[in-house]
Amino acid sequence: MYYEKLGGIDVEALKLRGVGFKQLLWHYMYQMEYLWSVICPRIEDRSTIVLDMHGVNMKDIGGEVLQFIKVAVAMLATHYPARSNCIFIINVPTWFSMVFRLIRPLLNEGTRQKIRPYDASQYQNALREWVDSDELPREYGGTSPHPLFQHPWEQELVQHVRTTLSKANAELEAV
Repeated sequence: MYYEKLGGIDVEALKLRGVGFKQLLWHYMYQMEYLWSVICPRIEDRSTIVLDMHGVNMKDIGGEVLQFIKVAVAMLATHYPARSNCIFIINVPTWFSMVFRLIRPLLNEGTRQKIRPYDASQYQNALREWVDSDELPREYGGTSPHPLFQHPWEQELVQHVRTTLSKANAELEAV
């Protein structure tokens, strides 16, 4: 399971901290590499992706954000084809179909078939059809003992990033 809470990303706050398009893309690629090389390294491994749009406004999807989505989707299609079981886009707003028309041509037919958009009233039942309740966070209607973003694998990723950044900073200071 891979979860992304798109409405929780404050692009303007990131920019103020010097995090731009390239850094966001690097971070996303790093997560994908970690997922596919550490957590699920076998070629037959598949993921179920949940993209939560709660809190995303139409004004949020434009310019750099839309460009990021296009590049990230193209990267996934190129480097990780057929690695997903299903892609749930949940809490979709009414304007979603209009934006999806811009992204849809970037997707291969196999990926298009996997995408399942659901509004707030529909997604919990749909998720439970694909995911065992004990593996689904309570936030999404499951009974998992691990809150969202607190699974041991996620904690390992956080620690891995911290260690890698500490090493990189130490190397920069040594130069």
